[in-house]
Amino acid sequence: MITNLSKWFGKFRGSIIAVVFVGGVGTLAYGSYKASLFVKRVSASKEYNYHQEMEDYIYHKELEARKNSDELK
Repeated sequence: MITNLSKWFGKFRGSIIAVVFVGGVGTLAYGSYKASLFVKRVSASKEYNYHQEMEDYIYHKELEARKNSDELK
């Protein structure tokens, strides 16, 4: 039984190594892709929050200016 297994393993050893290597490279590429998407999403959310804060600031300044101009009349 052991000799049959060692013959089988010896016959397909190169193929098994190639499949493991290609699978490892594929897994590494997929992980890099997902990590880049995560970094892109995080950096985009910070930029969006910055723009949202600026818009809110300008909106409240406009409201304050309207309120002050109404009080002057």
